[in-house]
Amino acid sequence: MPSLSGQVRPDYIHQAPGNLWFNVPVPGASGPLAAPTLTSTSGGSLAATSYYAKVTYVFANGTESAGSPEATLAVNANYELNVASPPAAPGVTGYNVYAGNTASGGSGSETKQNTTAVAIGTAWVEPSTGLITTGAAPLAARLLIDINGNPLGSQLWAASTTYLTGQQIIDSNGNTQRAITFGTSGSTAPTWGTTIGSQTTDGTVIWLQVSVGGIYYGGAVEGAITSILGAKTEPITADQIVGPIDAVIVGGAGEIEVDMKETNIEKVAQYFAGGIFNSGTEVGLPAGVQAFAELSHGGLMAVPKLSMAVVSPRRNYGGKFYVTQLYMAYQAQQGSFSAQREKTSTIKMKFSGLFIPTRPQGDQVGKIYYQT
Repeated sequence: MPSLSGQVRPDYIHQAPGNLWFNVPVPGASGPLAAPTLTSTSGGSLAATSYYAKVTYVFANGTESAGSPEATLAVNANYELNVASPPAAPGVTGYNVYAGNTASGGSGSETKQNTTAVAIGTAWVEPSTGLITTGAAPLAARLLIDINGNPLGSQLWAASTTYLTGQQIIDSNGNTQRAITFGTSGSTAPTWGTTIGSQTTDGTVIWLQVSVGGIYYGGAVEGAITSILGAKTEPITADQIVGPIDAVIVGGAGEIEVDMKETNIEKVAQYFAGGIFNSGTEVGLPAGVQAFAELSHGGLMAVPKLSMAVVSPRRNYGGKFYVTQLYMAYQAQQGSFSAQREKTSTIKMKFSGLFIPTRPQGDQVGKIYYQT
């Protein structure tokens, strides 16, 4: 919409409740900003078709970025697709090519074409046998949500597949596993651990179980959900100058504060540090009230570290949302449980995001985006 006098933009003024979600998928890191340049060269005996392609960066630590914007090109018969290299970037050692064509599903059907990273500055050329249609798809650049603002779930485990550090999958037990090493999964599914914090070796990948089950709704909240993000900076001074001459980042933070109103202790146990959920039947209780659910706490235990997101509808746009995500968050302070007759019970919680050093600089804690 046009800017009003004084550059006031009411479409960027928001007032909306937020929905809190836990154990959401961790997105791929930011990829090339521009779509790749596509050309074709004569050779082979492939049919005429329209190609669609994306590229991703491969970093020195083995991680891969999200896909670039899509490029498309109509190619004549007996010609092969060429994909130009993306520009060099800090920490980048190569790139991967994802391509599809009209016969394999068209736009959005891109699958990985190279087995090892292509060197920056070197173009990828389609082989005479045509595209690989069984490869993996590029990672999404951000947490994906549906038209109602519900996050989409992690993918199921797959055999003989390359997984990046931080990627999440759903195992055969229906629980969420996060890759803590870069590698390739085995040809058959491993025997998965069943407790939070357990590790499973799968080919050259090591998985950490981060949750029982997949995505789950955090429950109703009271008041606002507060998201805090930013960098801590310190000025650089010189003795002969009376004021600072520069500034440097010395720390960073990503936090979410919330008053949880829906006190389902089975959900609370997923993110509660030092707690265990249990349910069953206690025959010592009176008949008819012997079933119970409990949250015990205390002891030296693994701290749950979950990805989490706040999804808030935009004020002026139905079906569009603000999304704030922490890639790996933990309970940062003791939970404060309030119970009284005058008001409903709440649990005051604060979560802090951990840095994931295997992700690129500037994308190690979380992301905030909105749909336009």
